[in-house]
Amino acid sequence: MMEKAVVNVRFENETLWLTQKAVAELFDTERSVITKHLSNIYEKEELDKNLTCAKIAHVQIEGTQEVTRMIFIILMSLLLLVIV
Repeated sequence: MMEKAVVNVRFENETLWLTQKAVAELFDTERSVITKHLSNIYEKEELDKNLTCAKIAHVQIEGTQEVTRMIFIILMSLLLLVIV
């Protein structure tokens, strides 16, 4: 039986974006696996990283501190290549 996955998706300029962590949760795998797949896609030049990947600031609470980290987000359409 398939379980439901709930992930955050960013909608900006009529485009859906997900973090690598969200993609990993969606496919029930480790983020490192997604990172490896993406690296292979970009290395083989199947897609242009500049067009399918962006960096955003992500703010989270760690203990009692608010921490800002830069994270990569990827286009939802890129998921088709990650699955294969």
